[in-house]
Amino acid sequence: MENINIFSDLKNKVALITGGYGHLGTAMVEVLSSLGAKVHVLARSEEKFNKKFKESSDTIFFQKTDISNFDSISKSIGVIGRKEKKIDIFINNANFGVTNHPEKMTSQEWRLGINGNLNQFFDFIQIVTPFLKKSENGKYWIIYNKSTGKILKNINYIPANFNNILK
Repeated sequence: MENINIFSDLKNKVALITGGYGHLGTAMVEVLSSLGAKVHVLARSEEKFNKKFKESSDTIFFQKTDISNFDSISKSIGVIGRKEKKIDIFINNANFGVTNHPEKMTSQEWRLGINGNLNQFFDFIQIVTPFLKKSENGKYWIIYNKSTGKILKNINYIPANFNNILK
């Protein structure tokens, strides 16, 4: 894979990010916004969004989304797609689940982790990819912090190895 500097020419680009409240997510939101992108943070709590980004520019927006719910993801992507007419960047930085050794987990906890780390990722890819393909330059990026790269053989994606991104 060639090295791509995603931080060049972000003026008027539309970016979506899940997991925008954590340290990495917040930094990505702020950098993308400072470089001219319109950034939509997909999350459940508008109160947390307002606390985190209360001093933000007018280029950071909240979109209520429950990443564990396919219909909520679909509705959110549709709202943003209709409003912006395109999506240039999708950053899947969120996950949820129980972290424990499998011997100490219940079956329900295991399934919650699979849903939070794989199923929601798949749901987003299914829903957001048609919008990403409409990006004005015909290229699109999916950045993620999961270990599911093998799933995406036919999609242009950048794994969250920032050594590749920042070169």
